[in-house]
Amino acid sequence: MKQIILHTLVMILTTNSFAQQWWKSSTIYHVYPRSFYDSNNDGIGDIPSITQKLDYIKDFGFQTIWVSPFFTSPQQDFGYDIADYRDISPEYGTMRDEDRLIGEIHKRDMKIVFDMVMNHTSIKHQWFKKDEQRKDISLCDFYIWAEKTNNWKSRRWKRLALLAYSKTIFLE
Repeated sequence: MKQIILHTLVMILTTNSFAQQWWKSSTIYHVYPRSFYDSNNDGIGDIPSITQKLDYIKDFGFQTIWVSPFFTSPQQDFGYDIADYRDISPEYGTMRDEDRLIGEIHKRDMKIVFDMVMNHTSIKHQWFKKDEQRKDISLCDFYIWAEKTNNWKSRRWKRLALLAYSKTIFLE
């Protein structure tokens, strides 16, 4: 009973506060880092370029920036096939660049949203590798494996793995 009352109180306190619901009225600018702007002339957009363009984005009236994934990835699914959620892909920059971006956004009284699809992993992610080899029994509920593929046409993918809880399809 105490847990129910506490849970209800927490929900009332968080849902009645406008500050907790900023996303309902915020103007949001989406950035796909790879093609947004290239600060170092290597042909690939990067995190420092987003930082350089913050004033431009704010002057257009945007209050929030939503950034597509820039985490370590083999780039088979435009960066959404994450190999490591705790590291920045080198072509986009460094953790220091990310920290600077966050700091500069907050200096401008803006917000940032990182597009993190936690159930969309790369075949190079440690969770996927361990589950595929059945090395870590705690991960065996993450993926459902099937030898038979669906009717999607592809030369690259051989086996279908389905994340059990979200019904999101992963291909190998």
